[in-house]
Amino acid sequence: MLLVETPKAGARLYADRIRQVVSTYPFSHGCRITASFGVSSLPEDVAAAPDDIVKTADEALYAAKRAGKNKVAGYEQVAGDRPVESGKQG
Repeated sequence: MLLVETPKAGARLYADRIRQVVSTYPFSHGCRITASFGVSSLPEDVAAAPDDIVKTADEALYAAKRAGKNKVAGYEQVAGDRPVESGKQG
């Protein structure tokens, strides 16, 4: 999803709220469902090319998945543009 005029910290907070709602929602099938999110921001993380923002958000999502279930990870330009897990564990 794209959040217009939302700072990176706000986007992380929004993703974390969605993650919490999904993980605690009483689905009728009775199974627990989790969600992971990758957050990237313009202009902090990438140039203004649409493909770049999608790529960095995707990389952050895979970092969240590698860190475990039910995570939010942000893309940070550190250590060679590697995504850094920055979410909360659920």
